[in-house]
Amino acid sequence: MDLVFTTAHDLFDKASNFSSSVYNIPAGIDSAKFPPRDTPGRPKDINNIAHPIIGYVGAISDVFDKELIISLANSLPYVNIVLVGPIYTNISALKDIGNIIILGDRKHDAFLF
Repeated sequence: MDLVFTTAHDLFDKASNFSSSVYNIPAGIDSAKFPPRDTPGRPKDINNIAHPIIGYVGAISDVFDKELIISLANSLPYVNIVLVGPIYTNISALKDIGNIIILGDRKHDAFLF
Protein backbone atom coordinates (compact mmCIF):
# COMPACT_ATOMS: atom_id res chain seq x y z
CA MET A 1 0.00 0.00 0.00
CA ASP A 2 1.20 3.47 -0.77
CA LEU A 3 -0.39 5.35 2.12
CA VAL A 4 -2.37 4.23 5.17
CA PHE A 5 -4.20 6.33 7.77
CA THR A 6 -5.38 4.92 11.09
CA THR A 7 -7.32 6.38 14.01
CA ALA A 8 -6.08 4.06 16.75
CA HIS A 9 -2.66 2.95 17.95
CA ASP A 10 -3.57 -0.76 17.69
CA LEU A 11 -4.56 -0.26 14.05
CA PHE A 12 -1.37 1.70 13.43
CA ASP A 13 0.72 -1.17 14.80
CA LYS A 14 -1.10 -3.73 12.64
CA ALA A 15 -0.95 -1.61 9.48
CA SER A 16 2.76 -0.94 10.01
CA ASN A 17 3.36 -4.64 9.31
CA PHE A 18 2.17 -4.08 5.73
CA SER A 19 3.37 -0.59 4.86
CA SER A 20 6.10 1.84 5.81
CA SER A 21 3.81 4.79 5.05
CA VAL A 22 1.37 4.56 7.95
CA TYR A 23 0.12 7.64 9.78
CA ASN A 24 -1.99 7.74 12.91
CA ILE A 25 -4.55 10.53 13.02
CA PRO A 26 -6.41 10.43 16.35
CA ALA A 27 -10.16 10.75 16.29
CA GLY A 28 -11.57 14.20 16.84
CA ILE A 29 -14.88 15.96 17.21
CA ASP A 30 -16.90 18.47 15.25
CA SER A 31 -16.46 21.43 17.62
CA ALA A 32 -19.53 23.14 16.14
CA LYS A 33 -21.63 20.35 17.69
CA PHE A 34 -20.02 20.84 21.11
CA PRO A 35 -19.61 24.58 21.66
CA PRO A 36 -18.06 25.67 24.97
CA ARG A 37 -20.50 26.71 27.66
CA ASP A 38 -19.95 28.99 30.63
CA THR A 39 -22.24 26.95 32.88
CA PRO A 40 -22.62 23.45 31.53
CA GLY A 41 -25.68 21.47 32.50
CA ARG A 42 -26.09 17.74 32.66
CA PRO A 43 -28.19 15.55 30.39
CA LYS A 44 -31.25 14.31 32.26
CA ASP A 45 -30.25 10.65 32.10
CA ILE A 46 -27.16 11.27 34.25
CA ASN A 47 -28.74 13.59 36.84
CA ASN A 48 -29.05 10.79 39.41
CA ILE A 49 -25.55 9.36 38.99
CA ALA A 50 -23.37 10.11 42.00
CA HIS A 51 -20.19 12.15 41.66
CA PRO A 52 -17.36 11.94 40.91
CA ILE A 53 -17.92 10.83 37.33
CA ILE A 54 -15.38 9.91 34.68
CA GLY A 55 -17.10 10.18 31.31
CA TYR A 56 -16.36 8.71 27.91
CA VAL A 57 -18.25 9.70 24.78
CA GLY A 58 -17.48 7.70 21.66
CA ALA A 59 -17.84 4.33 20.01
CA ILE A 60 -17.41 1.24 22.12
CA SER A 61 -15.82 -1.09 19.60
CA ASP A 62 -13.08 -3.71 19.38
CA VAL A 63 -10.39 -1.02 19.77
CA PHE A 64 -12.02 0.31 22.97
CA ASP A 65 -9.80 -0.85 25.84
CA LYS A 66 -12.34 -2.67 28.02
CA GLU A 67 -9.65 -4.13 30.27
CA LEU A 68 -8.35 -0.64 31.04
CA ILE A 69 -11.84 0.60 31.95
CA ILE A 70 -12.42 -2.44 34.19
CA SER A 71 -9.07 -1.88 35.90
CA LEU A 72 -9.87 1.81 36.37
CA ALA A 73 -13.30 1.02 37.81
CA ASN A 74 -11.86 -1.56 40.20
CA SER A 75 -9.10 0.78 41.37
CA LEU A 76 -11.51 3.70 41.86
CA PRO A 77 -14.66 2.12 43.34
CA TYR A 78 -15.91 5.52 44.59
CA VAL A 79 -15.99 6.91 41.01
CA ASN A 80 -18.73 6.21 38.49
CA ILE A 81 -17.54 5.64 34.95
CA VAL A 82 -20.21 6.65 32.45
CA LEU A 83 -19.90 5.37 28.87
CA VAL A 84 -21.92 7.05 26.15
CA GLY A 85 -21.83 5.88 22.56
CA PRO A 86 -22.81 3.19 20.11
CA ILE A 87 -21.83 -0.34 21.08
CA TYR A 88 -20.14 -2.51 18.44
CA THR A 89 -18.55 -5.19 20.64
CA ASN A 90 -19.37 -7.55 23.49
CA ILE A 91 -19.62 -5.50 26.70
CA SER A 92 -20.80 -8.21 29.10
CA ALA A 93 -17.64 -7.87 31.25
CA LEU A 94 -18.31 -4.13 31.63
CA LYS A 95 -21.90 -4.76 32.73
CA ASP A 96 -20.66 -6.83 35.68
CA ILE A 97 -18.88 -3.85 37.27
CA GLY A 98 -21.16 -1.82 39.54
CA ASN A 99 -19.56 1.58 38.98
CA ILE A 100 -19.52 1.32 35.18
CA ILE A 101 -22.70 2.82 33.76
CA ILE A 102 -23.41 2.24 30.08
CA LEU A 103 -25.89 4.66 28.56
CA GLY A 104 -25.48 3.55 24.95
CA ASP A 105 -25.88 5.67 21.86
CA ARG A 106 -27.15 9.25 22.08
CA LYS A 107 -27.73 11.93 19.49
CA HIS A 108 -25.07 14.64 19.48
CA ASP A 109 -27.57 17.35 20.34
CA ALA A 110 -28.39 15.54 23.61
CA PHE A 111 -25.14 17.03 24.91
CA LEU A 112 -25.90 20.61 23.94
CA PHE A 113 -26.80 21.78 27.40
